[in-house]
Amino acid sequence: MGHRMTRPRARFLGALALVVAVLASAQARAQGYSPTGTCSAHQWNYAYGSMTTAADCLQPGFADISGTVGSSQLPLATTGAVGGVKIGAGLGVSSGTVSAAPPQSGYFSYSSATLVEFCPENGAVAQVAGALLTIQSSCVTAANTSVQVFSTGSSSSAASLANSTLYYVGVLNNSGALAIAFFPASAYGHAPDTTSGNLGVEVITSSGSPLTSYTLVGMAYTSASGQFQAQGTGTLSWFNRVLLKASPATLGNVSTSAGSTVSLSSSVVAAMKWAADDLQGILVGSVLENNASGTGTVGFGQNGACSSLVNPSASIAGNGSSIYAPLSLLFFANLASAEGYETLAACGNSGSSSYTLTVNGLGMYVQTRG
Repeated sequence: MGHRMTRPRARFLGALALVVAVLASAQARAQGYSPTGTCSAHQWNYAYGSMTTAADCLQPGFADISGTVGSSQLPLATTGAVGGVKIGAGLGVSSGTVSAAPPQSGYFSYSSATLVEFCPENGAVAQVAGALLTIQSSCVTAANTSVQVFSTGSSSSAASLANSTLYYVGVLNNSGALAIAFFPASAYGHAPDTTSGNLGVEVITSSGSPLTSYTLVGMAYTSASGQFQAQGTGTLSWFNRVLLKASPATLGNVSTSAGSTVSLSSSVVAAMKWAADDLQGILVGSVLENNASGTGTVGFGQNGACSSLVNPSASIAGNGSSIYAPLSLLFFANLASAEGYETLAACGNSGSSSYTLTVNGLGMYVQTRG
């Protein structure tokens, strides 16, 4: 009897299970899923195929791994960058895009008295306002006349460069090609950009605010006739700097009986420098202080003047004879002028108007970087 009652119960239970499965399948279909379980592209199924609710295809905090990173899919430190994610040296993730450190390519240099150029060096890419532009193999060039010269803010016009004027030189994006513009240092400066997408690129500034569209590439100081001057003397590159020797001055045989410091020659050595770089200079020759009681001085005068000597200077003790001593005076210093154009003079005194200081074969040499 009991055996005959078990079979109907089993059939009933089997039928009930089938009905439950059909109902569950219908519910899953109503939610857009197949009974075997499939998720939308790039979503995770962590419900082992049951697919009974929409949540089976949602991974908290990482819903979509299709490659498009949105602010709702990864925890962000800011709205502009994926928090703290770094990929390799010099690479970072910003707004879902992997970007490299700004390029350090190119070299700005003197070509002739009427032409400067920005040429490929250590690569051929310049970053301007976040865009990477090619430095053409024929170089980016600019003359000293009919060029883009800025006056104030973002105002510019085609003009000639002024006489004896310091300019910062920037490159801009001219319809996908690089072009050169000039900014008088009296009204403009430069600093790392703080603009998103161009962060850290050295750009021209106006009243301290970055002009993102103009990347700094060099500096130029025009001659008294508004022309360009040689590398190191009147032209410097911001990128890929090298040691440069400014035009040397061979001053010959000079002497003075001045008790106070005076210029030993009308000739000066001109050089340019960036704020972070030092100038190096050397005075050479043979020197004589003609009175044993006297002590003369020889040194460099800054800005072509001798009122204040650049440290160190050389004290020349008198020997009361005609025997000359070798002179080799070296300075390595960041001068008072933070940046720009500098002139150095050879200066000296005899200690007393009764004595005479003589320097034979005086030469003056200055080295900078740019």
